[in-house]
Amino acid sequence: MNRVRKNIMRRVYYAFWLRKLKHPVVSHGAILVASYVLLAQVVSVPDVWRNLMEVEVGMAANYLFSALVNSEVTTWILLGLMSVTMVSMLYKMMKDREITQESDNWAWR
Repeated sequence: MNRVRKNIMRRVYYAFWLRKLKHPVVSHGAILVASYVLLAQVVSVPDVWRNLMEVEVGMAANYLFSALVNSEVTTWILLGLMSVTMVSMLYKMMKDREITQESDNWAWR
């Protein structure tokens, strides 16, 4: 009987963790972390930060724009992937919250 209980509980835990891993925050977070690690391999973040600190305050936006324009295609793709992932994650979270709150008879808009 104890063996049957362990087998059933193992399946329950397996289903629970699969449901948790399917959540948008987990899947999108994994994509964000992976793309950030790849971006750190392509771009020297400490050098960009050091150069940004040497720019005058009013010229920071111009520096970032010129750094972005003169970057490689890989950097553009990774930044685009990170941006799309963030927007998608926020959209799915807001949609999930709207569905949850509508089920409680309180529409969130």
